[in-house]
Amino acid sequence: MNFGKISAATIARTAVLLLALTNQVLSALGKPMLPIESQTVEQLVTAGITTVAALDSLCEYAALMSEDLPPELIADTLEGIEGEFTDKVSAILALCKNESAYADSLKEEASSLNERAKAITNKVERLRQYIADCMIQAEMKKVRAGVHEVTLRAASKVVEITDPMAIPVDLVEYETVVKPNKLEIKRRILAGEDIAGATVKDGKTSLIIK
Repeated sequence: MNFGKISAATIARTAVLLLALTNQVLSALGKPMLPIESQTVEQLVTAGITTVAALDSLCEYAALMSEDLPPELIADTLEGIEGEFTDKVSAILALCKNESAYADSLKEEASSLNERAKAITNKVERLRQYIADCMIQAEMKKVRAGVHEVTLRAASKVVEITDPMAIPVDLVEYETVVKPNKLEIKRRILAGEDIAGATVKDGKTSLIIK
């Protein structure tokens, strides 16, 4: 599906001209003319070409994105894809929406898998504890079950924290998180102050999509 350098408007006007010529021929032959207005034909042709071009661009973009190419190579390849700019934007936004939905579904699936893994791990721990409880009740220190040899190990002492705030300071480990205040740093640098270890540069141009 390639319309080359011919715009949708040009093709639509050509279709209107062909309709007019057809009606002239029919009129000359004494035949009823086609009951279609020129404006309607132009609108239908323009809408059809725009839709086809958008679908064509979408297919090309989808094929391009599925190859996991570097962004720089994708940008170079996009230059070679034909079509109206607005059609390209529409196709890209449709692809972005689809990819974002796919990313969200993967996140949900990952979260679900993590929860399932935790549940299975807890189940394994409960089953192992069940074996230990049974051996304690039977006063068994060791048992052979098939290819496995199970030995009951004496319980070790564990610490239970009942009130974290009451623990002495020398028995508490602190984790220091370094997080620069970028908003304040930006304000000061733009005000003319030199901040060691930081600079202000132009960020990426962003889009507002409505």
